[in-house]
Amino acid sequence: MKPKTRCLTWSLALALILPVASVSTVSAGSAGDRGHSPVYHLDVSYQGKVVGKITVNTANEELPNYVLVAHGLAPNTKYTFGYTVAGEIYVIGSIVSPKAGPLTINGRFPLNDVKELESAHFGIMESPLTSSGRVNDFVLLNYYGWFITRMACYYSVDGGVTWTETGHTGDITRADPPNSKRVALSDMGVPDGALVRMHAIVVGGKDRTGSEIYLCTYLPCGVNFSFRTAVYYITGVTWDPDLYLRGVVDIALPADE
Repeated sequence: MKPKTRCLTWSLALALILPVASVSTVSAGSAGDRGHSPVYHLDVSYQGKVVGKITVNTANEELPNYVLVAHGLAPNTKYTFGYTVAGEIYVIGSIVSPKAGPLTINGRFPLNDVKELESAHFGIMESPLTSSGRVNDFVLLNYYGWFITRMACYYSVDGGVTWTETGHTGDITRADPPNSKRVALSDMGVPDGALVRMHAIVVGGKDRTGSEIYLCTYLPCGVNFSFRTAVYYITGVTWDPDLYLRGVVDIALPADE
């Protein structure tokens, strides 16, 4: 099989890091017809909900084409779309959503991917996948936020269809230096090889979840066998906190916790 713009081997996080993607079971007519009809009608999901369909026409075996229509997405936002098979993500393309109306995409479907249609799960994410999507640790820093925050994670072991929240750290306050915590994803209970997102709990306020999606790995994946760490800042006030990615860095020493 050709590379198919593979961004995570498993490496979507987006961070298709499709940030992001949530997908649903493929349907191509009845079970008896699946694999025989030249036209496939497949569900497309976003954050665990079906938002549209992709129709793949394979009547012309040399030039298969597709049309994707999705509803309810944010306007003027860049989305990446693709599919997962057996835990691996394959990106088809990216597009900016219109100011109003459904997102519509059409084009030529990758020829070598046609044989995987019956077992594929299609999804849309907001963040593009990158080859640097593997991380070992998360850091959350309370950057002058007028609240108490705690770090947790969301992880998925089924390609983004469902997400599970981990336990959380202790309190992180702006007035308690160091006003940050660095935690290994393994210590947070994130399985090796799972997709993972930062989740910041704001005590008495609104929680925030990072839009980036990474691939959790237990083995050091930074330069010179260092620990690759995604660093997040959270700031603002209790009723309107702002969580954002500061950067991804390589740290020689393992996390303390």
